[in-house]
Amino acid sequence: MIHCFRFPVRPRELITLPRNMAPGTPSPSSARTRMTGHVPPFSTPSATRVLVPDGEIETTDYTDYKRVMSFMAFTVWVSPRFDGSHSSFPCNPLQSVKSVVKNATTTVSILVSRITCLAVVALCQTLMAATYYVVPTGNDHNPGTKDKPLASLPAARDAARAAGGSGHVILLATGRYFHTATLTFDERDSGLTVKGAKPGATAELYGGLPVTGWEKWKDNIWRTPVPKGKRFYNLIVDGKPATMAQTPNAGSGFGGGAGPRGSSAVGVPKEWLGYDYSDAQVFTFLGSDWFAEMRAVLKSSPDANGTLPVDEGSGIKDCTMNGRLFLRGVLEFLDEPGEWCLKHKDGFVYYWPKSGTPADHVILRPAGERFLEIMGRAPATPATGITFENVSIIGSDFSERWHIFLAGKDGSTPDFLQQGMVFGENVERLTVKNCRLLAAGHAAVWLNIQAQNCVVENNLITGAGSNGVYLNGWTIGDGPFHSAAESYVNKGHRIESNFIHDC
Repeated sequence: MIHCFRFPVRPRELITLPRNMAPGTPSPSSARTRMTGHVPPFSTPSATRVLVPDGEIETTDYTDYKRVMSFMAFTVWVSPRFDGSHSSFPCNPLQSVKSVVKNATTTVSILVSRITCLAVVALCQTLMAATYYVVPTGNDHNPGTKDKPLASLPAARDAARAAGGSGHVILLATGRYFHTATLTFDERDSGLTVKGAKPGATAELYGGLPVTGWEKWKDNIWRTPVPKGKRFYNLIVDGKPATMAQTPNAGSGFGGGAGPRGSSAVGVPKEWLGYDYSDAQVFTFLGSDWFAEMRAVLKSSPDANGTLPVDEGSGIKDCTMNGRLFLRGVLEFLDEPGEWCLKHKDGFVYYWPKSGTPADHVILRPAGERFLEIMGRAPATPATGITFENVSIIGSDFSERWHIFLAGKDGSTPDFLQQGMVFGENVERLTVKNCRLLAAGHAAVWLNIQAQNCVVENNLITGAGSNGVYLNGWTIGDGPFHSAAESYVNKGHRIESNFIHDC
């Protein structure tokens, strides 16, 4: 049975109809409840039709999103058999009356059989949703309208937060957007969509700053100053990770003169004794090539015997470094196009371009190991329903060392290595779709510990330092749980139709 009902929406007041109210019963005072909110002047509305179960809502859509009605909490119950015969009720299901809101021209007409408060809340969220426009040539002091767009994603996020409500959209125009630090989202951003305005992911979000000011240094090698004393491990050129200077060169095997000396040192030939190893790392396979690790070199120069100490990695006594290793991050190893090297103590980065000069390329120094961090304050307050769609997400950093287990504890990924260019924890329904995810230092997408019902779909993922998509739960025995079933909190995801390569 279809009921037609209308209700007046007054400033700071809404009518609540109890479900169990019998026909003909006078309206009790309890049927009128207070709400928090205000009704500012509105712009001229245009009709919008919203579908709900068993019916539809015809409401208004306001072009001036800054002046849309703000609601906090309310409930409307419609008795499925109430015949509306008693005229003292605040709303009469059999009458067709236009409701009038003080200082506003608003018509709300609802045709529905059984509607709960969820439908009404959805209506209000629709009314409150806004679109914020961002272009590279915009201004972060602008309101974010189409005529006066913002210039950055952080400014648009902050504007959406300030507006309150849910369902906001940040529309990014084609262009490059560079960032100086990790960009964070939390439960305040629930329901937010960040998307490119044109097909093809032409809005490019970079997780760092461009490296410019190059000058010719020696032969085909260029250099430019970078912040002194600050290390980074991933130089990104045109959306691809450049090769850190290594020997032997990439694709030419292992060793090149270096070899393991026990589980925590490598030996180098005497020709290398004078090299500076301040930024060096050792890539090595372990045991019978079960897995690989990146070891940090712990001293800037070897001893007289050519021994360089390195960190112990996972520390597995029966699974030590084998001969399949190479050294990288030494300037003297920079000997072919596409390689780069950092001298962090001197404050210079060096690069041999594959073509032209460095000025012909977009070269990025990443700001951190996470670029987009989506994290609610706690599992009970997750960031919910945040979407990244049709954008390019480019560049995050790697780390000084990487090993698969925590030393002395099998089966765990060390906390400091739980990293992703797009990182989600305490999240529900996080969506990354139709995007390009390029040159991540660790994983392109990392869903950590408390993460549920997320979607990673139809993305191009390439050049990641470790994984394309990584789902990481609690380590066995850890967490505030009384049973294995309780600990199953990373679940319900849909990961499909992604093209992942060179990771």
